[in-house]
Amino acid sequence: MVHVSFTICFEDPYWIGLIEECSDAKTRIGKMVFGAEPSNPEITNFVRHEMNSIPLHEVSDSDAKAVARKLLKERRPKMEQRGHLRSTKPHYA
Repeated sequence: MVHVSFTICFEDPYWIGLIEECSDAKTRIGKMVFGAEPSNPEITNFVRHEMNSIPLHEVSDSDAKAVARKLLKERRPKMEQRGHLRSTKPHYA
């Protein structure tokens, strides 16, 4: 059985989504940087359509909390963030 959790938290200056997938044999984690506080429709869209495309990193169960903390503290260049945010915003006709 697989258990998936998605946690959203504020890691100054961005809102971060932390994905954790646990099965009997392994734990995999990944993150999504939202930037501004995501609205409920943005979160729903992400979970339904984009969450499966986020790369997950396999970790041992004993290391899962430490790696999750490291992922939350990881920083990406500002330009990369802007490009990623543009590609994930919903487009309206």
